[in-house]
Amino acid sequence: MWVVQSSNILQFTFALGALFLYLAVLFFMNRYQAHSKLFPEIQQSSSLDRARVPNIGDQVCAYRGWRQTCFRKMSGIPIDNGSRYYPLILGVGPAKTGSTALFSMLGGHPEIGLADARAAKKGCCGSESYFFSQRWPLKNYYYEYGRYFSKVQSGQPTVKYLAEKTPIYHDNPLTPIRIMQLLHPSNTLLVFTLRDPIDAHISLFFHRNLGKKITIADFFQWSQLSLLSFDAWKSCIASAWKSLGYPVEPTTMFSDMARISVTDRCSKYYHEGVAQYKYSETLPYWEKWLPDFPKICVLHSKLITMCSQVMDGIQTVANLTHHDLCVEQFAMPSLGINRLFDLNGTDPQRQELLQYHLHLQKYFETDAQEMHKFCSRYTIE
Repeated sequence: MWVVQSSNILQFTFALGALFLYLAVLFFMNRYQAHSKLFPEIQQSSSLDRARVPNIGDQVCAYRGWRQTCFRKMSGIPIDNGSRYYPLILGVGPAKTGSTALFSMLGGHPEIGLADARAAKKGCCGSESYFFSQRWPLKNYYYEYGRYFSKVQSGQPTVKYLAEKTPIYHDNPLTPIRIMQLLHPSNTLLVFTLRDPIDAHISLFFHRNLGKKITIADFFQWSQLSLLSFDAWKSCIASAWKSLGYPVEPTTMFSDMARISVTDRCSKYYHEGVAQYKYSETLPYWEKWLPDFPKICVLHSKLITMCSQVMDGIQTVANLTHHDLCVEQFAMPSLGINRLFDLNGTDPQRQELLQYHLHLQKYFETDAQEMHKFCSRYTIE
């Protein structure tokens, strides 16, 4: 009798274990399928030409606790757990191109709700969230982004658009792919603030040395290091992809983990002073992955000299009620090489500075050309 009861208990235990295993397999398969919708991998083609990205549909699926929830990308960014949805104005211009000034002025519009940098772990200036450049997967892909707009969540009844900008988006290889996977062209406006590469390069030098006593020699050291670092970074990236079995960096869509692994391996060589301003590489990359997304180019020089026209143009494209958003003309120091002549240095160093400026013009020549070509296609005037 005792043996029969033990056998029944054992059979029941095995049946219960089998049922639990079956449910666990169903759960993780379902979760894997949802994950693959966000990060579909394309196998390497023999020619390494750009493969067409598989149609991942108009939905984004993510988990809230144990339950999978799917949203239509055309709905917009969810706020308050999906009770409201908004379109997005996303700034993807590099550092020192006027993006902070531009989005600060946009934040003065009653129909625009800026992201709150304090809600982001890496929050820096104004509306920077770093959402599309941080490590994924996040707990909840779609709802996670909405939490950066805490001010809108607390109640701004007039808001029609959400807006944020993060300079590191510009040359982050994951950002355009993630935008394509989570957002929709019908409710996303990409704003590229661009600036002459040499002017931006010099401006970043001053920005990184605020409050320090700097000389012309310091600029030479910083600038030359940034150029060498960029070349070493590109070489490292190519070598890292080769170690994964790719003779050149693949132009097909790849998994997050692979790209993160490659960029992490070469991060010690990365230097923002050059990488963000290599427009001949970054701008075609954005156009390749997001050809259908509406884009606006705002040149730094025009933002300064033609602020009203620029802001009116953005409001027209976004279909916003027109407001005078331009603040008093912010004081701008002398641009480019003229700023460097004001630094302490010898006369021979100033002569050398002129020669080095010619070298930078040659180095950034194709990037300046690409900037003007891009802006001619996406001008708002």
